Order: sequence, then C-alpha cells, then structure tokens
Amino acid sequence: MCGIAGIYNFTGELVLNKQLELMNSRMIFRGPDDDGYFISDNFGMSMRRLAIIDLKTGSQPISYEKADLHIICNGEIYNFIELRKELELKRYHFKTNSDTEVLLYLYLEYGENFIKHVNGIFSFAIYDNKEKKLLIYRDRLGVKPLYYYLDDKTFIFSSNLDSILKLEIPHQLDTFSIFSYLINNYVPGENSINQNIKKLLPGNFIRIKNNKLSINNYWNINAINRKKINNFENQFEETLVDAVNIQSRTDVKIGSFLSGGVDSSVLTFLLNKKKSEFETYTTDFIGKQQEDLKYAEKISKELNLENKVSSLNISENFEKYLDKIIYFLDEPISDTAIIPSFYLSKLANQNNTKVIITGAGGDELFGGYNRHYPKQNIRNYFPNINLGLILSLASFFKKDFFNYFLKLFNNQIDFVLGASGINFNLLNNLIKDEEDFYSAFKKNIQQYNTYSYSFDSQKDLLKIDMINYLPDNILSLTDKMTMSSSVEARVPFLDHRLIELVISHDDDEFYGNKIQNSKKILKKIFSKKIKTNIWDRKKEGFNAPSNTWIYNNKDYLFNYFSENMHPKLEEIINKSILKKKILKIKDTKDRNIHSIFSLFLLNKWMISRYV
Repeated sequence: MCGIAGIYNFTGELVLNKQLELMNSRMIFRGPDDDGYFISDNFGMSMRRLAIIDLKTGSQPISYEKADLHIICNGEIYNFIELRKELELKRYHFKTNSDTEVLLYLYLEYGENFIKHVNGIFSFAIYDNKEKKLLIYRDRLGVKPLYYYLDDKTFIFSSNLDSILKLEIPHQLDTFSIFSYLINNYVPGENSINQNIKKLLPGNFIRIKNNKLSINNYWNINAINRKKINNFENQFEETLVDAVNIQSRTDVKIGSFLSGGVDSSVLTFLLNKKKSEFETYTTDFIGKQQEDLKYAEKISKELNLENKVSSLNISENFEKYLDKIIYFLDEPISDTAIIPSFYLSKLANQNNTKVIITGAGGDELFGGYNRHYPKQNIRNYFPNINLGLILSLASFFKKDFFNYFLKLFNNQIDFVLGASGINFNLLNNLIKDEEDFYSAFKKNIQQYNTYSYSFDSQKDLLKIDMINYLPDNILSLTDKMTMSSSVEARVPFLDHRLIELVISHDDDEFYGNKIQNSKKILKKIFSKKIKTNIWDRKKEGFNAPSNTWIYNNKDYLFNYFSENMHPKLEEIINKSILKKKILKIKDTKDRNIHSIFSLFLLNKWMISRYV
C-alpha cells in the first residue's frame, strides 16, 4: 500500500527528480516506510511505500532490466501467490517476494489483457521504456484512488489530488463540482473539486503510446449477465471465505473494524478462522444512543479477541476532530463517517496494526439501505414526472414543499436525495444562480440514464450505488481516513468474483421486498455459526452524531459564516439566507442540518487550500 505519482511530458521536456520529490512530500502518510524514483527523459514516476508484503526486498519501483519494464503500485494483489506459481512454471524468475513484481511478468506474458488475471485493490503504473508506453490501471470497484492532470504539454498522475497541486498547474475550484458536492455530499464520477484535475474511473486504464493518450475500460458491472446458478449458497460461501483468506495475506499485523453489525461480524468471524490472534476496533460515541459497542464486545468475547475502543465526544470536540481530518481530505466528503474512520485508524496504528479488514461494500452488495427497496416506497402510488418538467414546476410550489414534491414524483431524484440526505429546498433557497444550479442538478441526475437503469429494479439500484456512491463516498473516505494513519483497509465483500456471482444471480427473492429482509444470505449461512444474536439488530450506521453539535452551536455557526465564508462560496451561496436558516434550526432532526454541515465542512476545506 503506497502513494504513487508520475509525470509524462508530451513535449519531450525532461522530468526532474525534484518535481517527483515535491509530489511525494504531500503524501508521506500514505507511505512512511520508503520512497523510490524512476526517470527516463520525458517520463518519471515515484512512490511512497507502506510496507505490507515482502518487507525486506519489496521496495519500488521494481524493474525488469532485460525488457526495460518498470512498475510502481499502490494497493495489494491478493492472488499474487497463485499467479507467481503459474509464472514460475513458465520459467519466469523472481528477485523479490513482492506482489508487485508479479504484475510485471504477468504483463510480459499476456500483454494488456493481463489485468483480467489480477485480483486485488490497486492503482499502478507500468512503463515500457523500449516502446515508450505508459499503462495506468485502477481496480474494478475503485478502492484505490487515481487522480490526473492533462493538457497539451504534460500528463501528471497521483494517488493524492494535493500531490498534483504541488506542481505549477492551475489551482481552480470548479463551480459545477461544488454544486455536485452539495447535491451528493461528494464529487461524483470523473470530475474532481479542482477544475483541471480528473479521476480515473474504476475498472479503467490509461494508455499513452506514441504521445497519444487514451482511456479504456476493462471491467464493467453492467456487463454482468443474469443467469440461474445451481448451488448458489455453497458457491457464495466458498467465494467469501476465499476472499477473506487471500485478503488476510500480510507480513504485518492485521485487525478488523467491528461495529457488531452483520457485515463486520461475519468478516471478523471468517478472519478469526484464518488468524487466531488479532484485535478488533470499535467506536463509542459518548452521549449517542447506540448499541455498536455492546454487540462488538459480545462478538469479540465469543471469538476470544481483544476489542479496542475509540471513545469520541462529539458534543465537545466535533470541530476539533474536523480540523485534524481536513488535511487528509484532498477532496471534501461530508459523510460524518470520516470521524470514526479517522480515529479508529489512528487507534489501529497506535497498536501497530497496519492492515484492517472492513465491511465496506456490504450494504451496497446486499441491499442495506431503504432506497434499495422500491416496493416499500410511498412514491409508488404517484406518477413519475419527467426530470425537466418537474423542475420547471418549481415556481408553482412553495419552496419548503418542493423537496417532497420532487421525491414523490421522480424516482431518480428520490434515489439521489435519499442517498445524500440533503434538503433540496435549502439549496434552492441558498444558491444565487438558480439556472446554473438546476443545470448541474439535472446533469447529476441524468448520469443514471447511461445504462437505462430501472429505478424499480433492486439489482439496478444496487449497481447505481456500486458505480457512484460506493467508490466516490464509501471507498474514498475509507481510503483517505485509513491512509491518514498509514493503515491499509481491505474489503472482502468487494472481491470482484463475489460481485460477479451476486449480480449475475437470477433470483428476485435474494434481497426480499423490505429492508428488514436485507442480507438474507449472510444471515442464513452465518446465524448457524455465530452465536451472538446480531441478526435482528436495527441498522445504526457508522455516522457521527453531528446533528446535536450543530443544533447546540447555532450561534457559533451564525458567527462563523458571518466572519469566515470563503470568497468562492460567497459567490455561490446567499450568506444572509444561510445565517437565517441556521438560527431557525428547531431540533436535532431538522431537515436542514445535514446540508448545513456539508456547507460547514466545504468552507473549512476551501479555506485550508484555496486562500
């Protein structure tokens, strides 16, 4: 697990070592153990290493001098042992025990199709110095990040957006991306918060050859066909067990994040079958009504594991927590799960745990949210109105009612607002340029039309979350927060073999018709093996109780925005209306609270980077 970076100059201009050193300097936390560089004329790449596999000889870049091939990799190749054995039978000789070296020989053997053999989480770059060809791959689900800057003269890439900004490129916030963030709580898709920097989408790779850049797709969840699968339950269990087993491969200490819910408990149980001694990590929010700690301790006791607890006092330290986290957020994400993720990772690091198994992806794969159950949604009793038409009707409704109207009469909007929890009414009141905001809102909604999704189909709704919400919110915050403490997060539920098996399974009863039936397959298999009764627990979520802090600090927030609003945000937002809305927050369940938190975090983030 590392941070990687590189520069390719189309003009032939030489890459300088100090440029790569600058980029590396902004992501030392991603790889505190080592650094490495490779430069050949107009191309150079570098990395910061967090040593997980092959601690002694696994330094990068790794080169195969005979073919003049060179590689840097952020992530882990879980099936590297099996791949290495296959390559050794083909007379390849290895000089390290690392998983990264396997990729070089795999590429030599299979060409660009080698990626289909790889199981892992990664963003890596292979440079063929003979062919002057650069290949950069991002993993199928988007567990590991890859940002890039491109103009006529140069191409720059990195695991960290701030790392790219260490070089002399334009520093411009993108208004459309700010709107997208306010709608989703994160910046979705290939755009970033910076106008000039993009994200490589999951399952894609970049090729530069003959000075021409192309972006290609090698894996797509929408290409998975549905079919009848015999012995599905057995296949599912075997695949999940193997996913945990190969993801437990490490030369350092491993542990698990444990909430006492179904997902994390099942993974902790399976990890315990492979590794008898490790520690679990749980968050306890002081003052929040929750049962996570209670059930996490029961599971840990059942499995004879030590449970470490991160106790967080949101009511007293909320802003202090955010201020510490902001540095590590190269893009704003207003999911309050950033707080427990950050402090659990810190606790893991303090206990010398470098690898963490997490249940990320379980809700998206097994239907863990209300929005995944369209048949129990009240909007089924209302007609679906065209997106353009429904927005044009805004002027006929009181703005305070418009949020409900949108959700009742358009299933796409209902899904998006259900995922983000934002209040469209508030944004509609606050944003100065209504035309630009509506245009951005429509584009954010219309992205779901690409594959003709049915918003009445559970499988399609899950795919939508796995393409958007999962990589850009859940996995993004997981990567940023764990890596802030130099900890690697692994996600067994997102083994692509398991994804393909579940998505292809042609059984409409797999998920059931209501949220209470979610994760039936996990409950059916593991309720016989885990004694603690976690199976009927009400879903609590991993979010910090920010609502209470915002409600109790209305006067502070009023003064904060009066004195500290970033100029760019003030161009977009009507400050006086925002201040009035803050003072009108009536309780901790006020529907404006989350959007106000989103603006608070965004403003802090902008001030920290764009003075």
